[in-house]
Amino acid sequence: MKAVGARLPRYDGVGHVTGRTQYVDDVRVGRTLWVKALRSPHHHAAITKLDTAKAEAMEGVYAVITHKDVSRNVYGHLEGLGVPGDEPLLADGEARYKGQPIAAIAAESEEAAQAAVEAIEIAYDERPAPFDIR
Repeated sequence: MKAVGARLPRYDGVGHVTGRTQYVDDVRVGRTLWVKALRSPHHHAAITKLDTAKAEAMEGVYAVITHKDVSRNVYGHLEGLGVPGDEPLLADGEARYKGQPIAAIAAESEEAAQAAVEAIEIAYDERPAPFDIR
């Protein structure tokens, strides 16, 4: 075991520091779709309007997904232990935290997906954020 306690050369180090190493995020697979999410800008708000018609009609957009399209929208990490799910995959009438996904767009390019997110018409009724468990 000559390697134990010895300084071994890192053959991948030069590629890492020079930017030549190819990582998973660098690989682009042809004919795949880009997904972008419309996320809540509020910490707590009722969603009073959600109109995705303009986004659905845009060129290059393959799908606009909201809570209505998800058959099992509420889940929980401890469901296997008998704790009921309480986390919606996509917000259903209420945004419970800033950044919560409300809708997902699948499009043929990143730009088309982002444009579709921006085309979604949404209105909120902002509520005070709860900071106490009671």
